[in-house]
Amino acid sequence: MVLTCLGPSLLRMGRAIHTYTGLSLKDAKACMDNYPSVISTGITLLQAEALKAEIRLVGGDTIVIPANCSTRDIFVLPEKVG
Repeated sequence: MVLTCLGPSLLRMGRAIHTYTGLSLKDAKACMDNYPSVISTGITLLQAEALKAEIRLVGGDTIVIPANCSTRDIFVLPEKVG
């Protein structure tokens, strides 16, 4: 699962990431500082949907990436226009 958008309350967002992923508060803050970032891997679709719902409650957004796909396939960086 990739965090793609932060909500208005970073404290609530950090607590939600910490609670649902088991990351420390420091690691949850690092995910928020470096978004888009992977916040959870190897979880079931049901767990992913629950985490996504919690992130949306605090104003953020996520993308659920299937196990057979990589983040390189999702985030395509634009080429420099010269």
